Amino acid sequence: MKNFLINEFGKEQGEKIYKQQQEMFYTLIEQSKGKSKGQLKTLKKHILPRIALYEVLKKIPMDKEIALQTVEKYFFKEVEKKVNIVHKIEILPCFFKIFRMIFNKALKADNWKLSIEQSDNEAMIFTIKKCLWHDACVEHNCPELCSMFCKSDDMSYGSMKKIIFKRTQTLGRGGEYCDFKFINNKIK
Repeated sequence: MKNFLINEFGKEQGEKIYKQQQEMFYTLIEQSKGKSKGQLKTLKKHILPRIALYEVLKKIPMDKEIALQTVEKYFFKEVEKKVNIVHKIEILPCFFKIFRMIFNKALKADNWKLSIEQSDNEAMIFTIKKCLWHDACVEHNCPELCSMFCKSDDMSYGSMKKIIFKRTQTLGRGGEYCDFKFINNKIK
């Protein structure tokens, strides 16, 4: 993040913003009471660094929309790296089976309240009714930031060749739930 901020704002301003982001990040961690060990890990690694950056950028004489775009730019560069890794792994012959196995394990975390409708060789379909990403953004008065996390799913999963990804709504975009449909493209 520090290098990104230096590239965006110059050395002096970038380092200043990074220092403020780190201070805000640790403040947000301290405020994260009542979370499980797993939720705290997710918050620290995936959610709070971006919320902290967004909060710091909004305090600089910067338009809220530009602050949001800057956080998205940083975040989506990170997502692009993960998408490239998925594309490399996707060549494996049992990719859907591996993907489903990894995803099923991740869904057992207490970051979500969900129901699984299908999880077999044909498809993996589930609905999330409560989401740590959405809850954290709402708790920190930045619900508009949550759609960025939803868009990262679209980027990551929508670019796969062996799996068709479909979704009609997300909590982060004002929906009643997040629906996920991963359809094995190799099953005819």
